[in-house]
Amino acid sequence: TLRLTYWDIDNLEHPWANKCYSYEQAEQTAAFLKKYKNTGVEFVAHCEGGICRSSGTLAAFVRYLNLPDKVFFERYRPNMLVFNRLLEKLQEVDSG
Repeated sequence: TLRLTYWDIDNLEHPWANKCYSYEQAEQTAAFLKKYKNTGVEFVAHCEGGICRSSGTLAAFVRYLNLPDKVFFERYRPNMLVFNRLLEKLQEVDSG
């Protein structure tokens, strides 16, 4: 289990932007997902609202796996800061 706490903020100009998804949290998430990706383990991501942060996490992981991620953008509102930072870190884990 990986538990992270951060606010649903995707605008770095927001007064509380320091409480948003950090690069360190993205790195922790990427390492966790990569550790279990080929083990048959099912992933569950949950946030308080269940619309933005969790869908941003799963959309990034699905995109990283080269699977269709369209449903996340049609049915939910992925937090794009979470999506972009996590996707970046997932790709870094591969290259470094």
